[in-house]
Amino acid sequence: RFGEYFEVHYAKVNPQTLRCMLPGTSKANGIMLAEKLLSIRHEDTVAIGDYDDDISMIRYAAVGITLAGALQETIDAADFVSKPLSEAGTGYAILHPELWEK
Repeated sequence: RFGEYFEVHYAKVNPQTLRCMLPGTSKANGIMLAEKLLSIRHEDTVAIGDYDDDISMIRYAAVGITLAGALQETIDAADFVSKPLSEAGTGYAILHPELWEK
């Protein structure tokens, strides 16, 4: 019954993790909506992710960031690869924009 309302995606990196999304949506759609609702210029968007379901937003954002140790297809989609999650790679990327700013 749950699958009638949501698309269920199992993360390739960690098969015990699953993501549920409304059919036809993506994380890129979420960024598009945020841009519209909050009047954010596209060139000011940054996305950070490390799972395969993050690829759409990494590709869509003006700057797409992933973490070392992510799937190769996620790394290939990114503009910048930060430190791994175990070394606080998300925080590192946020605190050091000079490394990835265009």
